Amino acid sequence: MKFSAEDNTRSNEISEERVRDIIKTFFPSAESRILEECVSTQTAVKEAVKACPGRPLLIVARSQSGAFGRFGRKFYSPPGGLWFSFFVPSSLALLNEDCALVVAEKIKDKLSSALSLELATKEPNDIVTPSGHKLAGIIVTGIYRGSECLGSVIGLG
Repeated sequence: MKFSAEDNTRSNEISEERVRDIIKTFFPSAESRILEECVSTQTAVKEAVKACPGRPLLIVARSQSGAFGRFGRKFYSPPGGLWFSFFVPSSLALLNEDCALVVAEKIKDKLSSALSLELATKEPNDIVTPSGHKLAGIIVTGIYRGSECLGSVIGLG
């Protein structure tokens, strides 16, 4: 999926504003930040939350230099893609083994609507196009302060 910094009307592109709108549907009080580049949106969210926990936080990056997925697998995330993570506070935390697929299903529904394209989910954590090509993967991790769970970080790349 092509990522655009401008809000445009082409159905195969999604803007930062549309990402914010999708996240605000789930978490109306979420703070959002847009970064030109970061090592990983997962890492950026975790650092921000540990410094100031509390409300939901969305971080979108135009590119990432050290992104990772399940099992710590590294992946390339150049400009032109959609890379974001958001924090869900512990009162709303989503940590269980089925969480990534549930989140993928919800995000798939919102992206399908926003892009006017019928997408699907594939276990364990992917969003795929009608032809079966992987469009995105979802990763869900926890943020802890000692043994206290501050919440979940849900990443999409």
